[in-house]
Amino acid sequence: MAELTNTNDIKINTDALSNKLLEIESMKYILGLNDENQEYSYEFLKSQIDNLCREHSACLVVLNGYLSEMPKQVKQTIDKIIEAKDDEERCKKLYEEYLDQYQSNQFFKEYQNYIYTQRSQDALLDLTEDERGNYIKLQDSLNRNKKNQLALLYNILGIGAFIPIDFTDNLPQLTMWINSNKEKPIEPLSDDECKIIGVLMGGYYEKILSFNVLSNSIKTYEDVDEVIKNIPAKFGVHNITQVLFRIYLLKPHIWNNREFEDLIQSIKSVREAV
Repeated sequence: MAELTNTNDIKINTDALSNKLLEIESMKYILGLNDENQEYSYEFLKSQIDNLCREHSACLVVLNGYLSEMPKQVKQTIDKIIEAKDDEERCKKLYEEYLDQYQSNQFFKEYQNYIYTQRSQDALLDLTEDERGNYIKLQDSLNRNKKNQLALLYNILGIGAFIPIDFTDNLPQLTMWINSNKEKPIEPLSDDECKIIGVLMGGYYEKILSFNVLSNSIKTYEDVDEVIKNIPAKFGVHNITQVLFRIYLLKPHIWNNREFEDLIQSIKSVREAV
């Protein structure tokens, strides 16, 4: 007798497969892996995204800066989307109307132009004086800058919410994430955890052991990774990118600390900002 198959299980498995394929395509886009004939494992792609986020974690300051400049007209539109989050059809309609406003609403247009301008200025900083006059190199730098930001957004939002296009396409989802996570309680952090977070903020993971700031119990990068693995739970989130983003949300000027010890003390006290 043939075994009966639960159609609900089929749907769940199909949805899971579809989401996994979407996640893989999103990661390939961010990483610029366009060769359709080349196969990449999910684990390889995710590790590359994590490395990119770790290397460019300082760009979270930029994303937080974009948020701080959001016009009230954009915020009000996003608030309406969030209010309708339990009504899937209405939420989708409001989101599409939100995207359309970047073509028709002057406040939305100016906000998007502000983001493009800031990104262009950052891209120029990555080029030598001679390279700045080279259109192709400038476009490459702009594209890298955008993809670095998308990698960070991907790690913050996760595949269920992330849209592999640009910052403004993800702004309603990002606002929803902030509303759900910004004020979560934070458990006390050890000195080593604070120091590792401080080094990661600057994108210096590869040099962390050479700085000689960690305790004697941490001798290898495996030891460092073990500490990093345990930090997100203290912040009530899932990964270190989300941890760093929460810190910038709670203390947007934290990177202004010029002395490393002052930065560490500011990180240690971040739980008091909740």
